[in-house]
Amino acid sequence: MQRHLRFIIPILIIGVAISFAATRTNQTIATRHTMPKPPSYPFDEARKIAEANLPKFMQSIGMNYATYGFKSVDGLSRATLGIPYVGYSFDLLNVPESASLKGDIRDYLDGGVQITFPVLVDNEMHASMEVEFRDGKWQDGPWSSYTPKMIVGLQERLVAKGITERLDQVNFGFVQTIFGMIDYNGQTMLIPLQDAGNYFPELDFSSDRMYTLDEVLPLVRVQAQHMVEEIDRQNQEMMLHMPTQGPTLTPAPTATPMLVYPAPIMPPSATPDILHPTLTPIPTEIPVPAYPAP
Repeated sequence: MQRHLRFIIPILIIGVAISFAATRTNQTIATRHTMPKPPSYPFDEARKIAEANLPKFMQSIGMNYATYGFKSVDGLSRATLGIPYVGYSFDLLNVPESASLKGDIRDYLDGGVQITFPVLVDNEMHASMEVEFRDGKWQDGPWSSYTPKMIVGLQERLVAKGITERLDQVNFGFVQTIFGMIDYNGQTMLIPLQDAGNYFPELDFSSDRMYTLDEVLPLVRVQAQHMVEEIDRQNQEMMLHMPTQGPTLTPAPTATPMLVYPAPIMPPSATPDILHPTLTPIPTEIPVPAYPAP
């Protein structure tokens, strides 16, 4: 719990937004998954679910077709689904001390509960749909204008080389740092795609080169340790500059005092009759009228 707090406090201070799954972004710091991972990934079944949901998605766009990059309403009827992928993230708070992980790396990753399908029109990507593992089964999930261009572009380049193995996407918890992940020739390989923060200058992010886990994970562990140390330093500086005693506040009054107004000053011309007019007393009994004798 303390290690998590060390991350949360300074992140709030520097204004780094942490959100994962609600708004689609590749700039998130991973958090532990709360949903159980599926036992398998039936892509054929997931495609059928997404295709059944596609007309509803297209209908919901309606006159907002330009927002999704469609040139006309007619383009909506030509929408198809591209090659799906599974998205994972790596929790830097749980980086193991060893240089490599044993078994399937996916067991150490968060996410993996959604299969994402790019939405294409004339081979041009405009949106994405998800099929998610929920309540123990695969069901239709959310859709959005998010376009996963990097992972889809890598898929196309690999297919052009004759590599058709399943390709997933991994965010290693650093801002704008993305890898492709593929099981190839009996090994799980990582393909660098983006490193906007220049965390991994040792890796080639320009040629779709495949790296083994043993080549990448030690670098991830070093960078994670640097991040922990930097956050600890920021926490210490923040604690040093925090005031030991808060400002003295004037206590609020417990009751609102009554306002006292001065008596009005009457003009000199005012007469006693004006100040104290004589009033005719109201009779206590109604007099009996006297009539003349007949």
